[in-house]
Amino acid sequence: MARSRHNWSVIGEHPFHTAWRTRDLDAWMQALAPDVVLRSPVLGAPFTGRAAAREVYGVLFEAFGAVDVTGELRDGASHAFYWTGELAGHRIEGSDLLRYDAGGMISEVVVMIRPLTGIGVFVSAVGPALAARRSPLRGLLVSVLIWPLRALLAVADVVSMRLLGLG
Repeated sequence: MARSRHNWSVIGEHPFHTAWRTRDLDAWMQALAPDVVLRSPVLGAPFTGRAAAREVYGVLFEAFGAVDVTGELRDGASHAFYWTGELAGHRIEGSDLLRYDAGGMISEVVVMIRPLTGIGVFVSAVGPALAARRSPLRGLLVSVLIWPLRALLAVADVVSMRLLGLG
């Protein structure tokens, strides 16, 4: 396994922590490889490259309130961060799996979110804002298209908990 050239425990706070604490987009971009791949919890196709990452994280840093890292795991060229975040008045949980290239740059970020209703919150808060960066009409169209998804996930959550005797 490739070893990261960065020893975050020696030099201080990991850039992931710093990025979410400071929302310093330029500093976060410096930690990412030029050809970084971002895998969304919603879309099948990844975002590729720093320009795409800048756009995505610009929206994320604006949309999220407080984000607290609740745990970390590291193994060679991989580092997982577990977090809770405030988004559109809701608390959601997630994990970001970071993979490093041979030079120690972050080459891949895989994001997962829970609970299922959190996906609805995430997509309705982030999707329209990201699409609106292309055009206001695209932002509006994404808002209209995802509204039924968020409503369906919220209803499914309540009904499923009742059917399973959990709530």
